[in-house]
Amino acid sequence: MGAEAGLVAKTFSTYPGYAGSLTSVQGVVVVGQSAAEDVILWYDFKGGDPECQGDDNGETNTCGIHIHKGSACNAADGHYWVGGQNDDPWGEVQYKQSSGKFIDTNLVVKAGTTQAQNKGKSLVLHDSNGTRIACGILAEDMQTASTTTGVVGAFSKYSEYNGSLAVSGNVKLMQTANARSDGDATPALFMEYSLENVDTQCLTTAIRAAGNACGIHVHVGSCTSDEEVAGHYWDEQKVTEDPWEQVVYFSDGDGKTGATISVQIGTGKAVESMLSVVVHDMTGARVACADVGAMEPQKSLITSGAAALDMRGIFAGAVLTVFAGLARAA
Repeated sequence: MGAEAGLVAKTFSTYPGYAGSLTSVQGVVVVGQSAAEDVILWYDFKGGDPECQGDDNGETNTCGIHIHKGSACNAADGHYWVGGQNDDPWGEVQYKQSSGKFIDTNLVVKAGTTQAQNKGKSLVLHDSNGTRIACGILAEDMQTASTTTGVVGAFSKYSEYNGSLAVSGNVKLMQTANARSDGDATPALFMEYSLENVDTQCLTTAIRAAGNACGIHVHVGSCTSDEEVAGHYWDEQKVTEDPWEQVVYFSDGDGKTGATISVQIGTGKAVESMLSVVVHDMTGARVACADVGAMEPQKSLITSGAAALDMRGIFAGAVLTVFAGLARAA
């Protein structure tokens, strides 16, 4: 199952008619889609209601972060979902403050909508009383920063793994020097993947108690041996907490998964060392590995088993963004 390009709301205006004090929302809300075709929200913004601490006070739309039917903020209309569901899946979807920030990842919403359907829709934020305070429009966001790319090889079983999973598929990587469109110059590594034979227990509803459970991570080192695969690929001097801890895949019932994500790794420079992509199962065990060639400056995206592709065809928009500093079990 292929991944669809992500969408982003990066410019927010005060919701029409709102007369309160929360009039300076700034940041990004990114919308992606899991292999099970659930909507996934990831957000990082400021200016929300500080009373939003993750506690539902019983009010409708309390601290809500919702996609609406309308394509304009002055005509946002109601919540947007399809598929014949009787219950509004957006009713309990909330943003919350964490360590002084409004930041979270992997909010799964069974809205039944595709990325194509969500494109152009309004994204509305509510305060702790359920009042609409801010609005942005979901759109593709072309990345124009300098990039480095790498060739991802075929997957093989991890050297220490003796189980039955035989992961296969494609991974596409592109590293940017400036991944965010809101002024944040933190570099990111974009990863689009479409895999088969992953752990079928890694559902969107699964409780991932083990470290690295259902992870798909870029490591420093090659797949030659367990000793060669070192730690996760990121700049510890610029990003204080390991951003890969939050990166998980969502499997469907047939062991397929696909998504487009980006990880704030803190470095946009080419690297000389070998890299590898490692896939984990529900227990956190490493089950598959694929080597990545040297990351070198280029303007196109090189993938396993294919010629170079124009970046506009793969990353025609912002993608799911993993922000360091908060681990959440999906």
